[in-house]
Amino acid sequence: MKDYISGDYASAGYENRSQGYDWVGVMVRSAGNEQIDIKVRARSDIKKPTCQFDGTASLMGQDKAHGVIFQTKVNDSTAFFQFKDGMLTIDSQDKYALNYFCSGGASLVGDYQKLEGGLALN
Repeated sequence: MKDYISGDYASAGYENRSQGYDWVGVMVRSAGNEQIDIKVRARSDIKKPTCQFDGTASLMGQDKAHGVIFQTKVNDSTAFFQFKDGMLTIDSQDKYALNYFCSGGASLVGDYQKLEGGLALN
């Protein structure tokens, strides 16, 4: 697996966390030849975390147009993790399947920017 995929990613609110914005972070690590471990964590310092997910995804394919895509089964659906140009996009065949891991109507679906350093969980 390409090492440039491993790292920490965060939603748009992460850069404004000091102003109290909510955010979701995704930690991606290699889990063997064509698999990745994914841990999703949300802000937990000022309120109960909105999202949490732990899973392993397998390589689905890669090309120049789409980047590298991994997939995993989630709640009778398939979740996709697309890595391209320093961004991670999480999506699913059933757009509501990824709401299960979040509270308050939030979802894991969305775009996450790769961070230069590690994710600060507070």
